[in-house]
Amino acid sequence: MNVVARHASTLLIIVITGVAMIIVTFGQYALGVLGPTFDRDLGISTPMIGVLTSIMFATAGVCSFVVGPLVDRLHPGMLSGGVIVLAGAAFVSFSTVESEAGLILACVFVGVVPSIGTPLTNKLVSAYLPPTAHATALSWKSLGPQLGALFAGFAFGGMAEIVNWRLIIVTLSIAMMLFGAFSWYSLRRCEYYRP
Repeated sequence: MNVVARHASTLLIIVITGVAMIIVTFGQYALGVLGPTFDRDLGISTPMIGVLTSIMFATAGVCSFVVGPLVDRLHPGMLSGGVIVLAGAAFVSFSTVESEAGLILACVFVGVVPSIGTPLTNKLVSAYLPPTAHATALSWKSLGPQLGALFAGFAFGGMAEIVNWRLIIVTLSIAMMLFGAFSWYSLRRCEYYRP
């Protein structure tokens, strides 16, 4: 692979891993920002929002023990598109809830996704990038969760007063799934740095 193609590939992996980390953590932060909305629209109390947050993070923690070995066995390029689409599908489940029980199920679904994010993006970096680019890629990737929190605040902190929160969720979920399709298509044509 020539130098220009290698630089383009490096930039692609940095973008995909960074945006993937925004997407897979977005639902966790959105729950916190949407807490008052769930209270108002669904009658979910503030303490219950805390319990739901714990359910979501506990699900991610438990699943982490299973997904690491799974990610090692699967092709990271193919898996990344699927995980990002799964994140969009999990996030859209928030828009369908009408009760506390529905919200608990949605939180479990959303909680599965972040457990896959870190091992998958680490595998993408190690598989597709030369060692000299690892630190840069990991730095940008690590910024993803912080940007996820920032964007969740923008999306639901102010806009939810103007636009229906369910419509925002559906719109963002579609954008996530489209990015997943882009990732899958782009990584199909990207060469491994090491076989």
